[in-house]
Order: sequence, then C-alpha cells, then structure tokens
Amino acid sequence: MSLSHVKKHQSGFSLIELAVVLVIVGILLGSILGTVGARIDNTRRAETQDALDKIKLSLYGFALSQSPVRLPCPDT
Repeated sequence: MSLSHVKKHQSGFSLIELAVVLVIVGILLGSILGTVGARIDNTRRAETQDALDKIKLSLYGFALSQSPVRLPCPDT
C-alpha cells in the first residue's frame, strides 16, 4: 500500500478546517454575549433607577410627615 492510497481513505477534518470553524464560532459567541451583556446592563440600570425613585419618594414622604420639616439625618 502506498502513502497516497492510505491518505485517500482517511476521513476527518484538517487543522485548517477546524481553525476556521473555531474562528466562526468565536465570532458568533462574541456577538451574542455582547448583546446579552448590554441587555443585562440596561436591566440593572433600570432596577437601580427604580430603587432611587422609591428612596426619593420615601424621603419626601418622611419630610412632609414631620411638623418642622426635617430629613432623617443628624446635624453633626
């Protein structure tokens, strides 16, 4: 059996083919993870803004409920 005859019957992927596939998969995963990361960041910002709005309303409510208007913090 010659070397060329053995090569013709071997099946599988070459290193170049595997490298190309890995590059494509990396690009796809990078774009997907970037989009998901941005969405998570926007969600966290919205939750933080909601919490700040609730704190602001609570402080206003406390200040208005006091006869001499004061905020819940010490003078010193």
